[in-house]
Amino acid sequence: DSEHRIRRLSLRLNQLCDMILDLCSVTITFSEHCERIHNVVKKSWQDVEYEYVGDILSLNAQFNELGEQFAHMSNASKQLAVTMKAVLVDAFREFSRHHLSEVTASSKQLAQSEKEFENALRKLLHSPQNLPAINPKKKEKSERITDLEQYAEWKRKTNELRKRYELKRYDHCNTLNAVINRHRYELILNLCACFSGFETFFHVGYEASLAHKVFHRSIQMGVAEKTYQEDKNDSKRSKQRQEIEQVLSEGKDYEQEKKRRKQLQRKKSRRRKESEHEHDDGGGGGDEKA
Repeated sequence: DSEHRIRRLSLRLNQLCDMILDLCSVTITFSEHCERIHNVVKKSWQDVEYEYVGDILSLNAQFNELGEQFAHMSNASKQLAVTMKAVLVDAFREFSRHHLSEVTASSKQLAQSEKEFENALRKLLHSPQNLPAINPKKKEKSERITDLEQYAEWKRKTNELRKRYELKRYDHCNTLNAVINRHRYELILNLCACFSGFETFFHVGYEASLAHKVFHRSIQMGVAEKTYQEDKNDSKRSKQRQEIEQVLSEGKDYEQEKKRRKQLQRKKSRRRKESEHEHDDGGGGGDEKA
């Protein structure tokens, strides 16, 4: 039963290794794809933004930041694939190859010792009764027991084979127990190492997000301010368009009408200032008489 459990363990480990290798292949492909994206977005966007390319609120700056994020993901994914292959696939393959081979060899040796002991015991038990002490006609290489001398020699050999078989069975049990109760913990240590690899993988992304959190928040605030300013400009342009539409509907020239309105605006502003100045002078005279 223990030997069957070890073979079952080896089979499941090998199946798991195949699946992990597929995952490592996907992870490496993901890493390479992230690296290609990083190389694309890190190229200058000056051909699009011209003078704005050096601004922090520019596509160039933000795509550079995005490229750095993809670079982090590429490196972390590649490292995760290397870790999974080293601490899981290689370790599981070595475990299955070494210990299963050891158990298989021990099982074959035990079966051979058992077969030799049973053959010797069968020959001893099937020997004739009332054997003479010495048979002068016996053959040296005869497989049959023909006298008590041969019987004693074969009994000694059978006891030796029994001793060897019992010791081999004991060693085989120890080998099985060592795999199940001792070497099994090596697999647990490898799993813990893989957990550390996953922790590092996610920790890299978490640390990167924390490092850029304040920066990203300031960018969002800057974009919100710019958006608010652009909304105000859109409102002004909408109002200006209505004025242009009204002037054109009246059949007037917009540029001349614009100049006329500016002149009126300047006159109103000048009169308002003069009125305020006269008011200040009148207030000052009253204070002097007092």
